[in-house]
Amino acid sequence: MASSLKDLQFPILSLESKFIRSSRENTKPDVDSSPNGFYLNLSEPDKEFVKSSLQKHGYVIFTDLCSELRIISSQAEEEAKRFFSCPNKVENVYKEPRIDGLPGWGIGYSIRKHRKKVKREMFHVYTDERVQANIPWPDKVFRKAMQDLYSILQHFSSKCFEIVENDFDLAKLDISPSQNSTPNPSVFDVFIYANVFGADIDCKQCQTSDNAESKLNDKTRSCICEDNMASHTDPGIFTVKVLSSVQGLQVFDLKHSEWIQLEDGRFPNSLVVFNCEQLEVGSQEKYKATSHLVSSARESRISLVYERRL
Repeated sequence: MASSLKDLQFPILSLESKFIRSSRENTKPDVDSSPNGFYLNLSEPDKEFVKSSLQKHGYVIFTDLCSELRIISSQAEEEAKRFFSCPNKVENVYKEPRIDGLPGWGIGYSIRKHRKKVKREMFHVYTDERVQANIPWPDKVFRKAMQDLYSILQHFSSKCFEIVENDFDLAKLDISPSQNSTPNPSVFDVFIYANVFGADIDCKQCQTSDNAESKLNDKTRSCICEDNMASHTDPGIFTVKVLSSVQGLQVFDLKHSEWIQLEDGRFPNSLVVFNCEQLEVGSQEKYKATSHLVSSARESRISLVYERRL
């Protein structure tokens, strides 16, 4: 259950004329843009809005995405569908491969079942360039589609981190000096939720007398039937994703103390950035990690997620 109250004010920032593809005529330094030439051009009031939203709500919604970004996101989603429909995907992609000098890094395909039915599948990849050169992607088309998208999501996370950086103390994190020479642990995850149980599964846990009323404002709610992924916080700095066309992602709004369904049609053509655990620790809880979950729906759902980690 997510809040449907229409009087809530959500942290929404329009990107109209603010997310721009660089050209030779642009004076913006290349170092400030994403690898495929986009950059987020925010005014000082915009930055203050983002900072305040992350602090008060725990997330910010960027809406009015440009047509090029929408195309890139759609292409990545189509490639994800193609990959997950491939019957021999496990054989084509090594499961947790070991790369020379980088034990435990690389990509992995995993599957989660419930009642012997597939609940979700995941393709997991680290985004560090030193890893990218060595991992066995399914094919070049899939690789390009994913890299085009996560480089943009990565850019959003970088710009958001610049906004909160003065409130962040790296020394508060338990990161050893030796980790500076290891690959960046940021990840990009491609999910498909089969939603084979639908949205109205018969669940005794959901039907208990104290459950219906309490779940709306319960920050730690979880039900294996109702939720494809139970309430949790991510371990990094920020999580960034383009909102899916099929509903699923819910975040716990700190200001309103409400679960907000972000993918129910209220926020079309949008992406979300929300706080993670490293940001909470590094900011001494000035920016608290955002609890979120993935609820069930009546059709399968693709979700493409970038998580910035240190």
